[in-house]
Amino acid sequence: MKFSPIRKSKIPAPPRQQVPLIEFRNVSFSYQNEIVLENIDFRITKKEIISIVGSNGGGKTTLLKLALGLLSPTRGSITISGMPPGKGGKFPGYVPQHINYDKKFPSSVMEVVLSGRLGNNFFGHYTQEDHAEAENVLGKANLLHLRKRSFSNLSGGERQRVLIARGLCGHAEIFFLDEPTASIDRNSEKDLFDLLKEVSKNAAVIIVSHDLGVVSSLSEKTLCVNRNVIIHPTSELKGENISALYGMDIALVNHKHSLEEGGRP
Repeated sequence: MKFSPIRKSKIPAPPRQQVPLIEFRNVSFSYQNEIVLENIDFRITKKEIISIVGSNGGGKTTLLKLALGLLSPTRGSITISGMPPGKGGKFPGYVPQHINYDKKFPSSVMEVVLSGRLGNNFFGHYTQEDHAEAENVLGKANLLHLRKRSFSNLSGGERQRVLIARGLCGHAEIFFLDEPTASIDRNSEKDLFDLLKEVSKNAAVIIVSHDLGVVSSLSEKTLCVNRNVIIHPTSELKGENISALYGMDIALVNHKHSLEEGGRP
């Protein structure tokens, strides 16, 4: 009698744990003896749009600077894609509220976007692949027709989209935007919203904003910052209610519905 060989059944490998794009672990920060942020603990893992809101002086800008590596925590740890801020291979895309640049410096839109590829080569010049990628992202940002235009001659909204395109050209996994609608018109705002929704398909988009319309129409989660951080699902504005964050006749989030106790998503 012949016996068939025993076949070993394949046991599926356990799912690989996803490394958070951003993780704050028990982070506190003080300016001299003044505590600005205390016991901040959250993680962002999904490719989504998240808003950071809170009253003036509550710590929003400090939180952003900590994530960018511009400040170091007094206590606790921060990782970006598993590495300390500024130590990973890819840098986050960052669009500040006010863009400081020399208006006399003759940088074209194409040159600004190409600068996002500087970390990809060691030879000091751009390759054909770099130029092709720059044209590709300029097309996504609806800026291809402006590629030869001087950066200093653009509108505020166009400059913001160029900086986002620069981050896309460098394949940034995280984009930080500080008050992105503060100085742009409604048409530019729509173009920016469309671009951010496209960006969020492949990257996390973190927006610091006082514009409650931006928060409600774009973001999926909201980080409420007031010395501590609580993460909420973003609710739609109702107009007649009052947000405790601002003391105004607008409802932004209901603090009874945090995603998880302790603020973790």
